Amino acid sequence: MNTTSTSSRRVVGAMTGTSLDALDLAYVEITGEGLEMGVRVLECSTTDLGVVGKDLRALAEQTPLSAGRIAVLLHAFADLHASA
Repeated sequence: MNTTSTSSRRVVGAMTGTSLDALDLAYVEITGEGLEMGVRVLECSTTDLGVVGKDLRALAEQTPLSAGRIAVLLHAFADLHASA
């Protein structure tokens, strides 16, 4: 096995914390393999969830929502990912 690999991958990760107040994004470069793996943050950003966050919190708290409302909410959440 060649442990001196020079291959690298660039990936974007997205997450929200448990407070559901923002969408956090990180664009990173990963080099190496196994114990020799390294990560370098190339760019990061935070986008406020606004009213989408409020609705996501309601969903997480098991507040009854119609299937249509959930579909609209998930579409808005996906749009935030796409525009962030």
